[in-house]
Amino acid sequence: MLNEFIDREWELYCRLGIDPFAWRQWYARYHRLPYREQCLIGYLLTVKRQLGELDEMLGATQDIRLPFPDHHRYPVNNGNGVAYPIRPASFPRPDVWLCYVRNDMAKGADETDPPEWVRQKAESIHNASQGLAEVGIEILPFSFDDGPPCPHWAITFRLAGPDPVLVLEDVTGEYEACMGEVREGEVIPLEYVSMYYK
Repeated sequence: MLNEFIDREWELYCRLGIDPFAWRQWYARYHRLPYREQCLIGYLLTVKRQLGELDEMLGATQDIRLPFPDHHRYPVNNGNGVAYPIRPASFPRPDVWLCYVRNDMAKGADETDPPEWVRQKAESIHNASQGLAEVGIEILPFSFDDGPPCPHWAITFRLAGPDPVLVLEDVTGEYEACMGEVREGEVIPLEYVSMYYK
C-alpha cells in the first residue's frame, strides 16, 4: 500500500512537464493531502533530488514537508552550534537509520579507529540531541563531489522519539556536511550543508 502510494505520486510528479498551471494544480493538491502523505512526498522528492526543480517551477518550497525542515533549524551553544529537527513522519519505514558525515571525516588508509574529534562529536550528539538512540560511528562510503565514494567515518543513529532533534554543538570550521539515511550500507543524502564559520 505504501509503496503503491509512493510509486503513484512519483508518476504524477514526473508527468508535470513544463506547464505552470499543472505545477500549481499539483501544489494545491499536495496541500490538501493528509500530513503523513505530505511528509512522504517530501521524502520522495528529497531522495529523488527534485527540490531544485520544484523550487524553480513553483518559486518557493518552504512549506513542503521535508525530512530535515530546512527553515526550522535554530542556533544552540551561544550560536556556535545548530539544531536540526527531524520529521519522523517523512520516512516510509519506522526503523530508519540516519547519519551525519563531513568531507573532513574521510577515513585515512592507515586508520583503524576514528579520530578523537570524531568520537567527541559522536558523544556530543548523543548527549545534546533529543529523540535519538544508538548513536555510534561507522565506516560508510560517500562522496562530496562527482568522484567515486570513499570510506568516511560517519556518526549514525536511529530515531527514538516523537520530536527528534539532531544537535551539533560546534559547527565552526570550513567543510561540507551531509545528513542522510543509511540503507544497506549506503548513504542516501537528505540534506547538504556547506559551513564556513570561524
